[in-house]
Amino acid sequence: MNVLLMGPEKTLVVYKNWIEGAFDANVSTFHNLEKGGLSVLKDEWDLIVVDLDGLSNPNAVLKEVHERQPETPVFVISEISEGEDGRAVDAMRSGVSDFFTAPVKMEKFLAGLSRVFLEKQPGKDSKGEVSFENNGNGKVLLSEEVLFEGSSKMRAIRQVVEKILDTDLPILISGESGTGKEMIAQHIHHRSKRQGPFIRVNCAAIPSELLESELFGYERGAFTGAYRRKPGKFEAADGGFLFLDEISELSYPLQSKLLHVLQDGTVATLGSTREVSVNVRIIAATNQDLQKCVQAGSFRDDLFFRLNVVHLNVPPLRDRLDHLAMLIDHFSDKFADQYNVRRLHLSPEARSFLYTYPWPGNIRELENAIRRATVLGDEAFLEHRSASDSTVIGENVEPGGKEGAGTSGSGFRQEGKIPNLSRPTKEKEAGVRVFEMGKSLKEIAREASLVAEREAIAKVLEQTRWNRKKTARILDVSYKTLLTKIKETGLDEN
Repeated sequence: MNVLLMGPEKTLVVYKNWIEGAFDANVSTFHNLEKGGLSVLKDEWDLIVVDLDGLSNPNAVLKEVHERQPETPVFVISEISEGEDGRAVDAMRSGVSDFFTAPVKMEKFLAGLSRVFLEKQPGKDSKGEVSFENNGNGKVLLSEEVLFEGSSKMRAIRQVVEKILDTDLPILISGESGTGKEMIAQHIHHRSKRQGPFIRVNCAAIPSELLESELFGYERGAFTGAYRRKPGKFEAADGGFLFLDEISELSYPLQSKLLHVLQDGTVATLGSTREVSVNVRIIAATNQDLQKCVQAGSFRDDLFFRLNVVHLNVPPLRDRLDHLAMLIDHFSDKFADQYNVRRLHLSPEARSFLYTYPWPGNIRELENAIRRATVLGDEAFLEHRSASDSTVIGENVEPGGKEGAGTSGSGFRQEGKIPNLSRPTKEKEAGVRVFEMGKSLKEIAREASLVAEREAIAKVLEQTRWNRKKTARILDVSYKTLLTKIKETGLDEN
């Protein structure tokens, strides 16, 4: 993959580190956007990222980028938010694939790049393995067995899925964020006889002014900046599936247009009176109660009934604890292989924590917890303590303990009442961190967090021989954040 970064040198360094830390890519930078006629655009690129900060005429730059690289995905970054002067709208209408408001969040930025990288992989089957995005760093892959077999409630969902696989019935998938709604949608696509692509649209991530053109496309000259015809997502998904994530965020006028497509099977692009027939199966997902949205008047009742032909309600992880064992085993194997370390061995205390923690982030949160614990030892679960419960968390620092090399028997202790923090020296000798009396819970938590961060960072730095870039990648933080943490924890003084 050849990636071109264009914009101020001070910010491009950060983006370059992010990309090189997460992907196998050749990244080049170009700083003089308004000088030299953008000569760098004569080369072929797989992705172009343009930071508009400081440009006097950003539209002219975007126009030239588009004219010279009409088939190349373009990401735009701007300090001006979408609603301030319509810059996001102008950018998207100039053929831009995605828009990020500065300061850019690394997870969102890398998530956008991962979609481009996966599309560019040669020989990739559009009906590949069931997957869902994980904080922008590639994909978390779950086989059908791991997705469904570990839980009786998930097996019941699969039974329904099997019955409606090769129909054209719309499907509504509800459930909390991170429960696996998109994984189920991709499983349906993977098993279906439909040969078309799986196109995903996040209705909450795209400004409402842009979403109409994204879904239905536009003709050349439909508005200022429409230099060519751009097919919408419905046309792109012809013969396959259109996955509408966060459907509850769809604006009321767009709900009406979506209802028309579901009823008639045709779409009208912006700037055209011609309607195009499309053969698309709709899968909608939401973490909201759409019936309550209907009652509140924010969602059309006729669209709800049209989408709710088949309803799959995915339970949160805390309500399917029988699924935990298979998921823990899967992620433990995955990250032991990925980081070339010993497979995670959970202490009884840590395993108890896994089964009593409510997992508000569901599968995504569990996956990230196992990732850290595989590298750092199961004391990494310290990060998942709840600030609202009465839990004292310590860590077993006994050298050569029962857990053996490469693991840590984290002394997680969950008790019904807040224990006496001024316990005798005997407990200190057992390796449990004891906090001083008289300190507030926030102070105790802050101290524990700093100590845990220092020890975690130090451990990975030692494993990587102080390769900061590799350490940042393993800890799933930006390079800049790692340097700040090293300074805050005093590791730079060692």
